[in-house]
Amino acid sequence: MSSPTELEDALLRLARPGMTATQLFSQVRALYPDASKKETTHAALAAMLRVSGNDVERALALQDFAIKGRGGDE
Repeated sequence: MSSPTELEDALLRLARPGMTATQLFSQVRALYPDASKKETTHAALAAMLRVSGNDVERALALQDFAIKGRGGDE
């Protein structure tokens, strides 16, 4: 299992404005295949909070990802 901080860092590196939640989840899954959807969604929320004050576009991309990922675990 990956640490939440590792997932947060990966999400921050990968998230781009205009990226769909599916695209972001696929990229994170390629790096961390053992991370659950729930863990990844929680990491996205934490990452969003971490950057919300100084990178609004990235925070919005992470928010979109977290909202779309909230529907259960894989």
